[in-house]
Amino acid sequence: MNRMTIGAALGGAAMYFFDPQQGEDRRRRIQSLWRENRDTALEVGGGVSQAAESMRPLVRRMKRGLERRDWAEDDGPNWVPVVTGIVVSTAFGGALVYFLDPENGLVRRQRVVSFFGKQRGALKGGFRSVQKAAKTVTSPTKHTVEKASEAVEDVRVKGRG
Repeated sequence: MNRMTIGAALGGAAMYFFDPQQGEDRRRRIQSLWRENRDTALEVGGGVSQAAESMRPLVRRMKRGLERRDWAEDDGPNWVPVVTGIVVSTAFGGALVYFLDPENGLVRRQRVVSFFGKQRGALKGGFRSVQKAAKTVTSPTKHTVEKASEAVEDVRVKGRG
């Protein structure tokens, strides 16, 4: 599974179990299910524990890098995008569950649509400003890219010649 899927699942689960109206009942049902299947879950937990133990050297390496504050210069894999991706996708998953909830989702979506309807004038003005800024930046950017391409081609020609 990729980070987006894991994060969306985590966010969805959080919204599902901590829903103010039905979260308590859902948590009770999960506790009952846990009591019935505890032994199997503990066996699986043992396997996960063994997998975590095999990750211990990587965790130590990351800890040393953070303590020395040289992790950014390390040639090893960068974990910052991974964590960021998980956090963003968790929020996305939570928002999906929040707005697509079969019982309360319609009311929540209507509130958001109503809010944006009231703010529509401000949003239109903001969109116009962004479009105007984009047009202002587009021409010089195209010109710069064209000049850079020409310079690269000149270097190639001189390099061959």
